[in-house]
Amino acid sequence: MNERARPQSTTQHAHVTVSLHHIVALIDAYADARLTADFGVSFSEYHVIAVLFDEEPTDVTGLASCLGISKAAVSKRLPSLVRSGLVTTNPDPDHGRRILITLTDQARAIVAQAAPQLEAEFHNTLADSGVDLTHLNTDLTRLIAILERTMTPQGEHS
Repeated sequence: MNERARPQSTTQHAHVTVSLHHIVALIDAYADARLTADFGVSFSEYHVIAVLFDEEPTDVTGLASCLGISKAAVSKRLPSLVRSGLVTTNPDPDHGRRILITLTDQARAIVAQAAPQLEAEFHNTLADSGVDLTHLNTDLTRLIAILERTMTPQGEHS
């Protein structure tokens, strides 16, 4: 990753939004490297199959909503996920034009192994940091709920 895309770790962040983006960039880069090395999937692919793990079967609209991206973006990603053997797509017998997206056994196994591995590595990395990860997760979950209730997708308060 170039220096422009990811700030140096010594940067002092005056704004919580900048700090949160920096943390996410670091975690995503680490996860991408581990997932690629250990399971042969990118973080982008993993993110889709991890969401599907909890939501399958679903359609393009449902997956797009869960991922927070457009239906067009999901439709663009699906062919490579099918070619990689991670998902299958089949017509919904109850809805003429609707396509159901389902994980393959390979993808289920990747999520079942990778999710606890990444979580354990994150916890081990921060074990001596003095940060209470249980409290942090509780606080972040509460903030997510507040923001989902009060902010529109355009960032305006409701």
